[in-house]
Amino acid sequence: MWTIKALYPGYESSYGTIALSPDSSRVAFVLNKACCYEFDSSVIRSRDGVRIGLGSTFYPQGWVDNETLVGPIGSGAQTCPSCPPFQPDAGLALLRVATPTKIEPLNIKAIFLGLL
Repeated sequence: MWTIKALYPGYESSYGTIALSPDSSRVAFVLNKACCYEFDSSVIRSRDGVRIGLGSTFYPQGWVDNETLVGPIGSGAQTCPSCPPFQPDAGLALLRVATPTKIEPLNIKAIFLGLL
């Protein structure tokens, strides 16, 4: 359904959570560094190559529908000296593809596993 490009050799990161949209038109992912997640590298990529950066405070875990992502937001606490500030237990939020810089907190501390 989807092929995500390989990371550059020597780049000390790997793909973290990868979430495919229900219609398979987009994929959201975050990159891992050796010690931690690089949350400022969270992106949505579409089949036509469009890349949407999600900023440093949202970690995409899944899709609610083809236009809406769900995942935890950052709390500002650092997890290691070289990590960007983020704690994934700060609570879930929604992020809509149409407004990727607007994070909508749900005020729920949970982990998104999927829709029923």
